[in-house]
Order: sequence, then C-alpha cells, then structure tokens
Amino acid sequence: MQISKKQQLDFGRAVSIFKGLRRCVQAAKQQARLDPQIEWNCDYYSGNKVQLNGDIQVTLTQRVDIGFFVFGSFPIELKARASGKSEVYYK
Repeated sequence: MQISKKQQLDFGRAVSIFKGLRRCVQAAKQQARLDPQIEWNCDYYSGNKVQLNGDIQVTLTQRVDIGFFVFGSFPIELKARASGKSEVYYK
C-alpha cells in the first residue's frame, strides 16, 4: 500500500497538532498551578484517530478548596467543557 503525499501531510499535521496540544496542556497546568483530570470523548475511527467531522469533546475537572480565612474551607469541583469536530479524513 502506497501512501500519498497528501496523506503524509495530513498525518504529519495531525501529529503536530497533538504534540502542540500536549505542550499547551502542560504549560497551562504549570501556569495555573492546577492538575485537572482530562476526559476525552470522541467518535474513534481506528486507534486514537477521529474521522473527518467526528465529534470531539473534552472535559476538565479540578477540585479546589476555596477558603474564607477564619470561616473555614469549602472544597468545590470546577468543570470546563469544550467540543469540536475532527478536520482530518482517514481512508
């Protein structure tokens, strides 16, 4: 099976995006001094590949303690959600 130049470029772009996303997550964790639980919900096509226009949802969950000085501490759970669509086509 021969891989076309376009497929090589698409794969390279997907790998680059994933590596960039990983670096971005690490930088955000360090800057915010948080370590949230990250949950990915995707329509997987094969392995960790998401087909073109496939749904991708990411949920970050972090438990933080909001204290009010002498009034005590109150642990709360913060959640952030984002969603999008895949932009890569796999044959």
